[in-house]
Amino acid sequence: MKKLTVGFLIFLVLALAGTVTYLLVGPDFTAPAAIVAPDEDPDAPVWDLTIEDLMAYLEEKGFWDPEDALPISEGVADKAFVSQHVEIYWWNLKDPNEDSPEYRAYMDMLETGQIDLYGKGLWFMPTTKNGPFGLSSTYYEGDVKALEEAFKAFGH
Repeated sequence: MKKLTVGFLIFLVLALAGTVTYLLVGPDFTAPAAIVAPDEDPDAPVWDLTIEDLMAYLEEKGFWDPEDALPISEGVADKAFVSQHVEIYWWNLKDPNEDSPEYRAYMDMLETGQIDLYGKGLWFMPTTKNGPFGLSSTYYEGDVKALEEAFKAFGH
């Protein structure tokens, strides 16, 4: 019985040593590209831009008409506007109020890609994220793919 115990202990020590060695010299974990988006770089210029910068950029690209732009609902984002059925959102993430409906909407967008518009779980708006900005193109009647590509390129 003593030989079996000693043999098992030697096996455990070797297994532990092998595991520790592998962890020390093995490759570091790299997150899948589908999870780590380019806009998650905290040093990217997009984090320092304003919603006015986004509106000017979208106007330059032909997706935004400043004459048609209107502010939209409170409780979704700190600032939100719509023009030509394109909705854009901006959240103040430098000083967020974690108890606010705006912050919950941003976290919903991060976790699910949708914003719960009224906070009741009844009306969800698919939203594309880029830094502190969100874009909803659900009702846009033009080239949605080109709009979303331009939006994702904003600030990068």
